[in-house]
Amino acid sequence: MIRTKLFFFLLGYVLLFQSNAQQWSIVFQNLNSTQRFETIDAASHDTLLFSGPFAATGINYNRAATADWYTVPTAWGFRKMSFIPGTKTGYGAAAVDKGLMKTVDGGKTWSLLSRPSVTAMNSVFAVNENNVFFGGSGEVWRSVNGTTFTVAPVSQDFVALADDIFFVNQNTGYMITSDFDIRKTTNGGNTWTVVSSIVNISKRIFFTSETVGYIAGSGGIYKTTDGAQSWLKVYTAKNIEFFRGISFFDADNGVAVSDAGKIIYTHDAGISWSHSNSGTTVDLYGVYMLSATSALACGDKFTVIQSNNIDQTVVTALNENTADAFISIYPNPVQEKCIINYSGVIKDQLKADIYNSIGEKIISIALTEKQTAIDVEGLLSGVYNCIITEQGNILANEKIVIL
Repeated sequence: MIRTKLFFFLLGYVLLFQSNAQQWSIVFQNLNSTQRFETIDAASHDTLLFSGPFAATGINYNRAATADWYTVPTAWGFRKMSFIPGTKTGYGAAAVDKGLMKTVDGGKTWSLLSRPSVTAMNSVFAVNENNVFFGGSGEVWRSVNGTTFTVAPVSQDFVALADDIFFVNQNTGYMITSDFDIRKTTNGGNTWTVVSSIVNISKRIFFTSETVGYIAGSGGIYKTTDGAQSWLKVYTAKNIEFFRGISFFDADNGVAVSDAGKIIYTHDAGISWSHSNSGTTVDLYGVYMLSATSALACGDKFTVIQSNNIDQTVVTALNENTADAFISIYPNPVQEKCIINYSGVIKDQLKADIYNSIGEKIISIALTEKQTAIDVEGLLSGVYNCIITEQGNILANEKIVIL
């Protein structure tokens, strides 16, 4: 039997209290600055670059929690950078001066390739040395030799800002625009097709396979498992949260960063998300995962923070006037029916959602009684996640094994 302990205020508000030990440390910051870092990318195994609209800074990072900082000798600041894996060749989308920039020495020197007549430069992705895309306001530029750029045909389809571009491999890529459309290519960017739209969310996109990907923005975090044909909201933004960056280390482990120093992470492919204590309140824009549990993030006031243990949390009660309540699911493993036993006060919008291993919601049922039966007969054998929520707040996330 699975048993999860929750804490309740005697006033009747239901909350799962987590007091996080500080999981991030500040490694670089200028509190007197009004500028920021927005993007992080790896120029090599040991060198990471941080940049924002007005400045670029490099860091020699040896993955042993030590760093040797140096200033990149360029007046250009990049809203997004993209390096070709295994090389020192990278590209930067210069925000203020609207330039397409290139480096061949790991970011120490940069050259101007082109300066299009646009009002904004926002994204770049280098698929390989012969296929590079830049996104700006109303236009997308493409190079087939890594040096000269022309307007890509996809620019004829929209007048919005190309917020982000992400390629999974040489052929499959995705683009999100400020008019909330998601475009997809399966032929290396020769043609793009609008496959879906998500209203009021448009910032960064990240795919872990050809079909599984995530969008981070003002509404929260969305996930697709069918190549962007449809999207499931897996995390709803709370109050001041506006997610501006997202990164995954592998299919299961990811981190997203938001305004006011808010950071969330997942270890189960986005099915559930937990908060991580950043130790700062500045707005965060970029994040880069170094391992399944370590990452770097950047934001306002040229802040860079680092964590070697993202999910180091301690569960405690925040108020001594609390009473205990329990959720249990039995039998587990189960073949036909299982019972969700809930000992707390039944509130409005208390429900259980069951997801399969790829994050698809299979069952959703309201919990209106102390005991609720769920019929799982007919579901494929395997491990499922049962997420208990009240008014959108997660109270418990448990595994159910179906035989």
